[in-house]
Amino acid sequence: MPPQSAILSEPYAGLQAQALGLAEAAGLAPRMVELRPRFPWKHIPAQLWPSPLAAVGLDAASLPELVISVGGKGGRIAAATRAPGRRLIQVQDPRIDPRRFDLVVVNRHDELTGPNVIVTRTALHRVSPAKLAAAREHFAPRFAHLKRPLVAVLLGGANGRFRFGLAEAEALIAQLALTISDGAGVIVTPSRRTDPAIRALLTEKLGPLGAEVWDMTGENPYFGMLALADAIVVTM
Repeated sequence: MPPQSAILSEPYAGLQAQALGLAEAAGLAPRMVELRPRFPWKHIPAQLWPSPLAAVGLDAASLPELVISVGGKGGRIAAATRAPGRRLIQVQDPRIDPRRFDLVVVNRHDELTGPNVIVTRTALHRVSPAKLAAAREHFAPRFAHLKRPLVAVLLGGANGRFRFGLAEAEALIAQLALTISDGAGVIVTPSRRTDPAIRALLTEKLGPLGAEVWDMTGENPYFGMLALADAIVVTM
């Protein structure tokens, strides 16, 4: 029987997906513990928190024997929960001494090495052949009305390195409109990082052309899009 486990993560889908991908591959069914720093700590870098657990209102005694943390804040908080019999696995560079964890899993761009560090070629994820096969069967009826070839568009948003504002969205919309006019089907899924104004613009401009834009309610079609698309467009 797999050990009881928990994931410590900020409430961001991209972070949680990496930790869940590792957990699912290991046959674990972890409890998600979302980290939401209290005032004033949410405005202060985590490396300056005098008590990481108090900053998020977390009782270390409530955690199971295996803890998977992800991201810088997750790593700092997890390190503060170390206790005899508890194993700590960190996903991404924890920005503290990796020896404070039993295992650290990082991407190559983190440029982190050590005896307990595993370096992966890409970010961890939840996609597997079995999951795609199930999604293909489940979502095929939902996408049946869309033309082929089917183009899946996975939208992110602006970040510290790249800008994705209305100007960039309008340029993308123009390209997708041409794709539709050439006879392709288009389905778009935004993320929580996508500006609501951009989501509205996509629906307004592409909906009348026959594209489907997920409105972020109900079931997320992400896995179905990966399974059924003939081409995939991804923004940052």
